[in-house]
Amino acid sequence: MTISCLCRCQQLTTNGNASIECLAFGDPVPKISWFKDSRPLHNESARPVVDVSDGRYVTSHVLLRHVTGDDAGDYK
Repeated sequence: MTISCLCRCQQLTTNGNASIECLAFGDPVPKISWFKDSRPLHNESARPVVDVSDGRYVTSHVLLRHVTGDDAGDYK
């Protein structure tokens, strides 16, 4: 299994948007879990998680829309 995360520090403005991406592949197809400040990040309307899979590869995005100070943190 190989995992490649395209995470980097991002400076955002209030009400801006951001996307954090992780690509993984393996057999069986990996399941990607996201954490913010060591707490599980559940799929919610404020921070939706979008997973796209083609059978062996999965790409997962955390979408941050209309960023506020509450969105600041360490995403993994």
